[in-house]
Amino acid sequence: MTRSVRGIATASALAALAALLTPAGGAAAAPTVGRDPGASTARTPSHRPDRPVTRLIVRMTGGAATTSNVRTAAASLAGVGSATVVRRMAQGATLVGLSSPVSTDDAWRVAHELTARPDVAYAEPDLWVYPTSTAPNAPTDPLYAAHQWDLWDGASSTGGFATRATTAWSRTRGRPSVVVAVIDTGLTVHEDIAGSVTNPAPTDPIVKGYDFVSLDDVSTTTTPVLRAFTANDGNGRDANPSDPGDWITAAENAGTDRVSGTWFQGCAGTDSSSDSSWHGTHVTGTIVARSSNGRGISGIAPGVKVQPVRALGKCGGSLSDIDDAIEWASGGAVAGVPANATPASVINLSLGGPGACLQSTQDAIDHARARGTTVVVAAGNDAQSIAPSSPTSTTTGSQPADCRGVVAVAATDRTGRLASYSDFGTAAYPVTIAAPGGDALPGGSNIWSTVNTGTKGPVGSGYAADAGTSMATPHVAAAAALLQSMAVGRTAYSPDAVASLLRSLTQPFPVSAGCTDVRCGPGLLDLAGTLPTLAPLAPTVRGEARADSVALSWTPGDSGGLPVTWTVEQSEDGTSFHPTSPVTVDVATTSTTVTGLSDALAQYWFRVVARNADGSSAPSAVVGPLSTAPYTVQDPAVTGGAEHLAVTWRPALAADVSSYVLRFRRVGDLGWVTRSAPATATSASLTTWPSVMPAGAYEVQLGATHPGVPVPTLWSASLPATVTALQQRSTASARVLRPYVDGLQDSVRFAVSSNVPTTGVVRILAANGRLVRTLALPRGTRGAAVWTGLDAQGRRVPNGAYRADVRLVGRGRGATRVGLFAVSVLPSRASAPVVALSSTTLRPVLHGARGAVVIRATDAVPSTWTWRILRHGRVVWSRSFSRRPTAVATWRGVSTAGVVLRAGTYSLSVTARGGEGAAATTTRTVVIAPAR
Repeated sequence: MTRSVRGIATASALAALAALLTPAGGAAAAPTVGRDPGASTARTPSHRPDRPVTRLIVRMTGGAATTSNVRTAAASLAGVGSATVVRRMAQGATLVGLSSPVSTDDAWRVAHELTARPDVAYAEPDLWVYPTSTAPNAPTDPLYAAHQWDLWDGASSTGGFATRATTAWSRTRGRPSVVVAVIDTGLTVHEDIAGSVTNPAPTDPIVKGYDFVSLDDVSTTTTPVLRAFTANDGNGRDANPSDPGDWITAAENAGTDRVSGTWFQGCAGTDSSSDSSWHGTHVTGTIVARSSNGRGISGIAPGVKVQPVRALGKCGGSLSDIDDAIEWASGGAVAGVPANATPASVINLSLGGPGACLQSTQDAIDHARARGTTVVVAAGNDAQSIAPSSPTSTTTGSQPADCRGVVAVAATDRTGRLASYSDFGTAAYPVTIAAPGGDALPGGSNIWSTVNTGTKGPVGSGYAADAGTSMATPHVAAAAALLQSMAVGRTAYSPDAVASLLRSLTQPFPVSAGCTDVRCGPGLLDLAGTLPTLAPLAPTVRGEARADSVALSWTPGDSGGLPVTWTVEQSEDGTSFHPTSPVTVDVATTSTTVTGLSDALAQYWFRVVARNADGSSAPSAVVGPLSTAPYTVQDPAVTGGAEHLAVTWRPALAADVSSYVLRFRRVGDLGWVTRSAPATATSASLTTWPSVMPAGAYEVQLGATHPGVPVPTLWSASLPATVTALQQRSTASARVLRPYVDGLQDSVRFAVSSNVPTTGVVRILAANGRLVRTLALPRGTRGAAVWTGLDAQGRRVPNGAYRADVRLVGRGRGATRVGLFAVSVLPSRASAPVVALSSTTLRPVLHGARGAVVIRATDAVPSTWTWRILRHGRVVWSRSFSRRPTAVATWRGVSTAGVVLRAGTYSLSVTARGGEGAAATTTRTVVIAPAR
C-alpha cells in the first residue's frame, strides 16, 4: 500500500524537467536529487473504492471444472442473468463470471451458499486488491548518502534504525541464480535497472516476466464484453510485464468517462484525478537497483535478479490474477501461460485489501511454499490489525497479509517507531518483521527508489520518495534473497527457515515504538546482525607439473562466513586419495607445492578440501593426471570447432625436445591421425582438409620426441573435444537491379556467413558466361559485397540476365560455391502507371458520405510522381512525391488551397518518371456530385 511522496529527478532529461527539480520553498535543488515535498496524511489513500464483484472463484470437490448446475445456482443466488466460465485457475479452481456486478456482501452471501453444496469445496468472491505503498561497503550512487537512510542512516555512527544492508555485502550482494518475483504494476525501462523489460540483457538485474492482468468483463447481459480497462495496455495476458501507467482522469474518477463509464469511479478518491504511481518500478529498485554505477540509488540485493510479474493495473487488480501470478512465479503451471523458465525463490507482494484471506489465495501461497518459495507480503496501511474479525468480514483484516505461511511486514519510520499508517499483528495473526517504510509526513523521511518521470505513460528514468508498507516489504524480500544467495551451492532454505532467520536478523525497537513481538515482529530488520554460517563450498583447483614437484593453486568457493583451512589430497591411481604432507594449509594460503615426485613414469592426481568450524566442503574437481617426467607436455588443452581442433600446450620441461607429436581420432575409431609440430611450437590446428572432417566427438593426445627417441614414449591423457560441421551460406538481397543511385533497386547485397573465418569472392557473369565483375568478400565469419550494376571498368552494364557466383574458401585453400543467384538488370524507365481509385464519384467533405477518394498509383519501376486534378484544362489540385514504386494520397474534392470545388467532371492526370527515359502519364475521370 503506497503513500506517495512524489518527487522526481532524472539525470538524462534535466533541462526538460527543470521545473520538477525545485523543492517546496523555491530554492534550486541539486540536479540529481529531486524533491521530497511530503504527504498530508499517513492513512491509506481514499482511492480504494468499494468495487462491485463481477467474478467468483469456485473449486469443485476433487478439483474438476464447475458444472452447469453450479453456475446456474450461482447466477440464481446472485440474481443475475447468467454465470459463465472465464478460465480455469492454476489451483484447480474455476473463475466464474457474473453477467452483472453485485456488491461485496452479496458476493460473499452467494459464495457461502455455494460452499454449502456437497459438490463444491469452496467458493469466494474475486476481490480487488491495491498497491500497498504509499557505511560499511557504502555504494557510490549519488542518492545513497543523502537519501537512502533505510540502508544505512548516516546521521548515526551505528547506522540508526535502518536495515544496515551494506554490512551484509561483505558476505554476499546476492547471486544471479536467486530470483525475486515482484508481483505488482509491472516495470518500466530505467537507467538504474534495465534497458528492456521484455528482453533484458544477461547483465541486467532482471529476468523475463509475464503480464497476468486479464481483460475486464464489463457486460450487463449474458454475452461477455471484454475490455482492457484495468490492464490499460490494449490487451490481456501476455509476455510483456511493462507498466503502461495507472493514472486516473477526472472523468474516470467521476464515473463519466465516455469509454470506461463507472469502472474507475472513486479510484482517485477525494482528488479529482491521479498520476501514474510506477509502484512496481519503485519496489524493484529497492531490491536490485544497480550499486555503485554512478546513478541514482543502490538496491539492497544488487546481485540477485527480479522477475517483473504484472498483476495490478489501473485502480488495483483482482485476486484471481494475483493467485495465478503467485502460482506461475513460484514455478507452477497456469493454463495458457508458458512455463516459467526462472522460478522465484522469493515473491514480493506489496499489495493488499481488506478482508480475510481467500481460500484460493491460501492455496496459491501453500503451493508456492511447497515449491520452496518464500512469500513476503505488506501488512497494509490502515493503521489497524491485520486480523479479520470473522472469516467473512469485508472491512477488517488485511489480505493476503492475513494468509498462513507468509512473511508479513510492518513499516517503521526513521526513528524506529511503527509508522502511523502501518497495520499491525495480533497473537492469532502476528506480523513477522518490521522494516523501514517512511513516515509519510510533509518533508519527512521516506523511501527513495526508482520511478518513471511520466505522469501518465512512461517517459524517462526518475527517482522519488514513497512511504508505506509497500516500501517496507521489498527490504525484507531483498534480505530473504541475500539469505538464499548464501545457500547457493548448498541446500536452499525452506520458507519457514527464511522466516526464522529473518526474525533473528533484527534490532530492538525503541522503547517508545509501542511494539510487541506479535504487533510488530521481534524487531526491525537488521542485516548487521549475525548472518548464518555454513560449511564452505569446494574450491576450483589448478595444477602444474614440474621436474620433481607439482605446484597447486586454487580459487576458494564461498567460505560459509567462517575462516577456512585447506587439506590437499593426492592419489597415484586417480581413485584412492590421501593427504599430502603437511596435511593442512594455512587459512590465508591458496597455493602450495607438493615435492618429492621424482618418479618419471608415475602419474599423480590431486584435489583440495575446504574446512571451517561448521564442516567440510565436498572435494574439489580432481586435477590430473600430472606427470613430473621431463618430456611430459605441460597443460595440454583442446577446443573443437568447424572441421578442426585447436590444440595448445606449454613446453615440456626437458631442454632437448626435438618436436611435438599430436594424434587425434573420432571416439570409437581404432586408428590415429598424426601431425607434428616443431619444438618451439605451443599450438596447432588439426584437421583432415582438404578432405571432409566428419562432425562428432574426438580425442587428442600429445607427446614429445627427443634425440634418439623419434616416437613419443609418454603420451598425455586423451583430451576430449567436439568437431562441428562446416556451415557456409549466402543470401542475395534482391533479384532485380535498376542502376540509378538513389537507394531504390539500385544495388544487390550478397551476404555470406561461415562458422570458420574465411575469405571469398562474388563473380558477376553475363548470360554467355563472360566474367563482368569480381567483388571481394572480407575475411571473417560474416561479410558482404554489393553490386551496383557496374562492370570492372566502372561502366553500367547492358540490361539483361546475369548470374552471381558466390564462393568461399572452405577446406584448405580451395574455394567452394555457396550460392548462385540470377539477377536481372532492367531499365529504370517508367511505363504507364496503374491508377486505382476507391471511388470515381464523391461529394465534398462538407456533405458527408463518400467525401474523399483514395488514389493509389503504382509503376513497375520506382518513380517520381506528379498528380494533377484539372477542370477545363486548369489545374485545381496537385501533389508530388519523391521516387517510390507506389504513391497513395486522398483527395477530398477541394482545391490545393482547401476550397471546396463545384460539382462537375474533373480529370486526374498521374505522371511517373523513372530513373531514365521519358515520363509516362495515365488519366482518369473523377466526378464531384451535386449536394442533395
